[in-house]
Formats: sequence, structure tokens, C-alpha cells
Amino acid sequence: MPKNNRPRYSRTILHQAQRFHGSQIAHSIVLGGSRYVFLSHSHENILVALLVCYIAFFAFSQGAVIWAYIGEVFPNRVRASGQSLGSFTHWVMAGIKGITLEDMQKRLGIA
Repeated sequence: MPKNNRPRYSRTILHQAQRFHGSQIAHSIVLGGSRYVFLSHSHENILVALLVCYIAFFAFSQGAVIWAYIGEVFPNRVRASGQSLGSFTHWVMAGIKGITLEDMQKRLGIA
């Protein structure tokens, strides 16, 4: 351990964690604003700005590099299996979301 008795952490890991946390807060604010616009039917003029902000924050988060991140997080001996599992999980969840979204919207009275 260093002299100040604090563990060392990689600056890259800490920076990624801060970016991830900050982008999640931004995503929540942008999606909450979009929800307000859709449910209240007011302030439609800010919807495009909220969409642009969502895309920008997604680009700064891990979302833009998830395929590279999945490939790097696993050790070399299981990297192919890990990448396959990550890709499979991603597409299965995207499919489930696509199949169930319309039914959920009808049940919630949104569609």
C-alpha cells in the first residue's frame, strides 16, 4: 500500500465509473422530462432537445462501446464464450422488450 494507507485505483477505472454514474443521472433526467412531455401533452417544443441530449449522453456513456467492453472484460481463455454470452443476453433482452412493449403500453393506457 502507498504511504498514505489508501488503496490505489486505476484512474481509468475511476474515470469510467464517474462517467457511467453521471450518464445514468443524465439519462434519468432526460427520460423523466420526456415522460412528462408525453403524459402532460405540454412543452412539445423541448422534446427534440431532450432526444438530442439523450443521444449525446448515451454517446459519452458505456453504451457506445459495450461490444468492445464485453470483449475486454473476460480473460483470454474464455473471451469468445463471454462475448457470445454477452451478445446473446443483449439480443434476447432486446427481443423481450420489443415483444412486450406494446402490451405494456396498452395496459398502462399510454398507447
